[in-house]
Amino acid sequence: MPVTLNKTYHVALKIAGSHLTVYVDHSFRLGATDGALTHGRAALMTYRARADFDNVFAAPTEAFGLAGKDFSQLYEGGKPFTFEGGNWTTVEQSGYPDIAFGQTSTEGNARAWIGTPVGDQVVDATMKLVSYGSSAQGAWFGLLARWVDARTHYYMSVRSTGRLEIRRALNGTVTVLKSVPFTATPGRYYDFRFSVIGNELHAYVDNVFVAGAIDNSITQGQYGLGTYRAAATFQDFYALQPDVD
Repeated sequence: MPVTLNKTYHVALKIAGSHLTVYVDHSFRLGATDGALTHGRAALMTYRARADFDNVFAAPTEAFGLAGKDFSQLYEGGKPFTFEGGNWTTVEQSGYPDIAFGQTSTEGNARAWIGTPVGDQVVDATMKLVSYGSSAQGAWFGLLARWVDARTHYYMSVRSTGRLEIRRALNGTVTVLKSVPFTATPGRYYDFRFSVIGNELHAYVDNVFVAGAIDNSITQGQYGLGTYRAAATFQDFYALQPDVD
């Protein structure tokens, strides 16, 4: 595997029993079997090499599923979302899958949240922009995390101003924690992921880290989908609780 200097790679070493697997940028690269070592701690190492490490995460077990929705299924089981604003409905689309879940209004706020309030959470959805409505501060669609209510939550928003932002709403006051350039192409699906673990908030697009922020203000909440003056379509929605003990 060629390695380019100063290029960032996402590397994962996973050990389950005697099975060892290595992933680079979320793709399987190497596997082995060995039962000599049964337990131990996690570490970072180099040999005659200088390297930078960031976003280090170690967990003893797989993540716990909090909520999952496959909107390509006409009859979706499980607990439903709680909705506020917007027009949330099943929509037909060309190609596969031929049905999805949409928020079709471009007027005002639209939110859908679900689940038991927890602290650490990873929220993931496959979404596409349909259209933006007019807005002086920027229309947006995105993901909600640690949702307490409409006045207090974190959210990752893809905005009509050509930005992707991590924001905090705290008692009705909105603060931009991180803003980076990003323009969503209408009609194209993207996989968006919003990870909120401890005080670290990370945003990913198509499995690539694009923005991060640090904030301690909101400790737990629910999770969901949101738009503001934007129509969007969703193929799926998943929320996980990583085990970080």
